[in-house]
Amino acid sequence: MAISLAIGAVMTLGYLLWDMQWERHHIVAEQTRLLRIQSQSQFDAFDHPLTPQSAIEFTQQLLHANPVTMVTLRDANGKPLAYAERSPKESFTAQVSAWMLGDSADLETLLHVAGAPGPWRLQWMLDAPLAAQIYWRRALLTVLLGFGGSLLLGLLLLRVVQRNISTPLNQIVAHLLRISPDQLDACRLETPVNHERDELGVLAKILDELLVSSGQTLMRSKRAEERLLGVIKALPDVVLILDAHGGCLEVLSSDEPTRRAYAAQIANRQFDRVTVEGVEEEFEHAIARTLATNSLQIVEFHLAVEEGGRIFEGRMTPLGKHPEIHEPSVILVARDITHRKRVEERLRDQLHFQNVLMDNIPNPLFYKDIRGRYLGCNNAFEGILGISEQNLIGKNVHDLLDVDTATKYEQADMDLFQRGGEQRYEGRLTYADGASHDVIFNKRAFYTADGKIGGLVGVIQDITMRKNMEGQLRQALKMEAIGALAGGIAHDFNNILSAILGFTELSLSEVEPDSLIHRNLTQVYTAGGRARDLVKQLLDFSRPSDEGMSPQNPSTVVRESVKLLRATLPSTIRIETRVDEQDGMVRADPTQLQQVMMNLCTNGARAMRETGGVLSISLENRILPDPPSGLPPGSYFVLSVSDTGVGIPQSHLEHIFDPFFTTSKVGEGSGLGLSVVHGIINKHGGAVTVESQEGSGSTFSVYLPRAELTAEEGQAQNNLPSPASPLAPSRSRRSARILLVDDELEVLDAAQGQLQRAGFQVEAFSSPVEAWRAFEQNPQRFDLLITDQTMPGLTGLQLVERVRSLRNDLPIALCTGYSELAGPDEAREMGVGSYLMKPILGREMVETADALLDRTASPPPRKDETDPQPADGT
Repeated sequence: MAISLAIGAVMTLGYLLWDMQWERHHIVAEQTRLLRIQSQSQFDAFDHPLTPQSAIEFTQQLLHANPVTMVTLRDANGKPLAYAERSPKESFTAQVSAWMLGDSADLETLLHVAGAPGPWRLQWMLDAPLAAQIYWRRALLTVLLGFGGSLLLGLLLLRVVQRNISTPLNQIVAHLLRISPDQLDACRLETPVNHERDELGVLAKILDELLVSSGQTLMRSKRAEERLLGVIKALPDVVLILDAHGGCLEVLSSDEPTRRAYAAQIANRQFDRVTVEGVEEEFEHAIARTLATNSLQIVEFHLAVEEGGRIFEGRMTPLGKHPEIHEPSVILVARDITHRKRVEERLRDQLHFQNVLMDNIPNPLFYKDIRGRYLGCNNAFEGILGISEQNLIGKNVHDLLDVDTATKYEQADMDLFQRGGEQRYEGRLTYADGASHDVIFNKRAFYTADGKIGGLVGVIQDITMRKNMEGQLRQALKMEAIGALAGGIAHDFNNILSAILGFTELSLSEVEPDSLIHRNLTQVYTAGGRARDLVKQLLDFSRPSDEGMSPQNPSTVVRESVKLLRATLPSTIRIETRVDEQDGMVRADPTQLQQVMMNLCTNGARAMRETGGVLSISLENRILPDPPSGLPPGSYFVLSVSDTGVGIPQSHLEHIFDPFFTTSKVGEGSGLGLSVVHGIINKHGGAVTVESQEGSGSTFSVYLPRAELTAEEGQAQNNLPSPASPLAPSRSRRSARILLVDDELEVLDAAQGQLQRAGFQVEAFSSPVEAWRAFEQNPQRFDLLITDQTMPGLTGLQLVERVRSLRNDLPIALCTGYSELAGPDEAREMGVGSYLMKPILGREMVETADALLDRTASPPPRKDETDPQPADGT
């Protein structure tokens, strides 16, 4: 109803305003037209020219006859001729009429006068209330009709709306209010009767569909919420809703210890009270980052929900405003990782133990992934490569080795990854110190949990020492073979030399000393002596020496070594010696001293094997006030061996005397030669030094202290007999009978002649069996037995054993060219009084026989005077 009235009022007001505008123009135009007509006709009725009185009458008539309040008449020159007015009535209607007409009430018109120079002007002002009377009457009628019609229309519309809109809407609202939120999908909204096709029917259908859809959505949300809560309860995680300050708003966890621990904290919203001290700040920062970045944040913290506490890994995500506090909140899903942390701690301890165990393995150890990248290693592997494990991880062999070597090892790894199992092969590695080593790679593939190859574990076994020892063993076996060969040759050669030297000695005693034959025989005898010495040197060098320390002339050792070197070095190497005749001695093992000489010379020769050069050997006796290597001041023999070879790099000089250190190629040296030299010289109380320049050769100097000889040693050195000097017969030789046995007839004849020339009675046998038979027949007939060792039928020691079974006091001398079975010690144990090495000079044999016979008081009596002839007729 109010709406209808309002609509009627608005329409009426609009019509009145429009009518007012129209009436304003109509009133002004109509009054102007009427005044023009009336004023001209009345003006023409007066006599002209007008008198002032006529003009006043004219204006008075117009004022009273028309709705005007003022009339003014002016002539053609604008001079006022007459003026008339009356006061308008003051009322609200008059004010509204004046507002409605406005300035348009001030009007004028022109009056035409015959004979006048121009038209006169008539001005007037309308009486607004009087002129607008008709309008106000029409306006009042309009208002009455408008409000009345609006009232009737409103009543009619109210009835229509109430019947067709309000009642159905009220029914719809009442139905909606009766629907339970849990039954939205079960309650249907019926369409109002007679409104199936209008807007209300459409609205009812839309609301019904919305109810069904909302009910289904609500049910899905409810089921989703139930599932989510079920999942949360089934999870082992702790789910919390926190405010921006870490206060606990809700606990969505089925973990009873957690719920009990948070029961009090939820009310106080003090989450930090259940965290272990020290993580609160980090926890709050994580919440702040979650809200600021709107992203996931992960934080690790402790909750004191039970004795000992539990370790959690929390994941935070923003949740929006919480309905209770209307502030931003976050949801925290915290997983209990206490067991995992403890397992990780045990794994760390186990890994630490494994790392310690690996680092204490002396062999280098490493492991790689399936792509050949290093995963780790032990300290030994770091040491050989000179790279830390941290810098090694992620690299492959191409990052560490040259292309060829890396490609070879990479291919071996790929083969292992394809076949699995284990792998073992030899190779060479250059260590961080630059030295090349022989190694064995032992590799085994390891497998992942699904049975696939995950990588390999490798252990490197350094076999450099073993290789060197094998080389040394091969060298020793070679020397042993050489020794055996030399021994076999020496046996036969010494027998030959024995015959040559023996018969030469006999011949020298038969010719004049100044004759040409004597000189020639002397040359033969001297050459035989050199041959004898050469054989002795070969035997000494090819077998261990048991001589021990004794006074030795170093110049003699040097000269003997040079003799051997000249026969072994190539012609491209020239040997220069500068050895002065030395009367001093050094206390040394002659074999070891010769080994030092040979090792130094061999080392120098190897440095010149490609280009050739000069090998210089010098021996000097010096008095050194400040000898090297901390030796005391004194007199020293200085042996220097120099070469003109490639020289030694400065970086290698400090290792040059280390065992197995060598710069030679594989198979060209064991790396022990200079180490042996250093050890022998130190054992002899001396020192060895080296000077070298790359490209200019090297010089090794050996310092040996000069020996102070005892009186006995000095006398022994001064009384060395001359091999060819004659001996005066002694009393024992005139009656002594010697049993001489040797299977070589030439040696036997020479020895028999030498002994007989010295005055002995000799029975010589070439067969040890025949000699034994002769002795067995009459053991007391012989005063001395001189026998060879190596003979067919019976050896010398076997013959000695048989002789000792019959006569224990018989002096015996054993001779041998070379024998590994019968050495001096074995001979002494069998009762041999003298051990002689062939070739035996006549003087040596006679002196030995004389010495052995002198040990007996007198020769024993013989059983008969007749000497039987030897079985072989000699």
